[in-house]
Amino acid sequence: GMKSQCSVDPANPSEAVLVKELNPPAAWMVRNYAITAGIGAIMLLGQLVSLLMRCVNGVTVSEKNLMRAMTNSTCPVESGDPDQPLIIQAAESRVAVALGLWIGGICWLGIVTLIGSFVLRGKDWIPYLFIGGFTLIGVAFLVAAIYSTLQVFNPRPILACSQRDIYPGSEFELSWMFRGNVKKIQQLEIVIEGTEKVSYRQGTSTRTEEKPFFHRQIVNSPAFETISQGFEIVTIPIDTMHTFKSTNNAFTWQIRVHGKIPFWPNIRDRFEIVLLAPLPLETSS
Repeated sequence: GMKSQCSVDPANPSEAVLVKELNPPAAWMVRNYAITAGIGAIMLLGQLVSLLMRCVNGVTVSEKNLMRAMTNSTCPVESGDPDQPLIIQAAESRVAVALGLWIGGICWLGIVTLIGSFVLRGKDWIPYLFIGGFTLIGVAFLVAAIYSTLQVFNPRPILACSQRDIYPGSEFELSWMFRGNVKKIQQLEIVIEGTEKVSYRQGTSTRTEEKPFFHRQIVNSPAFETISQGFEIVTIPIDTMHTFKSTNNAFTWQIRVHGKIPFWPNIRDRFEIVLLAPLPLETSS
């Protein structure tokens, strides 16, 4: 209920000040509702910002960068009909990853705070140990968010493939350049790899295992001329597996770009590529 308390100002005896205070249980409930509403608002804001980033960081920006690079002859790629160069898109947006970690960390700590307000009332040390462990997980989220936020300001690689259709046995030219201060990069490594993912069902849970079936280094150099821009011929083995996805099994291909930057988070970007299934051999009748 509500409790009223009146006090009179000595300088103005005729003026009474009415002070209304919520009783402790009601105040506790209001605070918990406020925390819950704040967590919901943060999650909703995160969804809206994530949707906005998908719209902004589309294909258009990368294609404009490549077209500008080709015009300035800074990114050597093959051109001509019908095999126009293919812009390879990054698998994850740096901004989206950092934003997701921030939202995850804040929501995690908010939920832990909400639960802690209910369980941390006695003198038993076990709830404090339980809440402390989950608080450390939330702190780890925020540390990762800070690291990812710093990575947003790293130079951005732009990759282009000389042909759009890639099959097992294909040979293509991979070109790269960077947007940003490329002089910060001390060492550049680019690798192409294929990964198999297998999902196992154990009771009511599902376990997924990943293992690489192909790994090849395209470039590994500290030379600025090679880091800033370059191209290499990449050959896909003819006896390898093409891109394939099913309910319990998947074969994926990706190009990883690792750039070492002194005293700063390194560049770690992943670009997915699709290997088409081999064309059936024509048989003569």
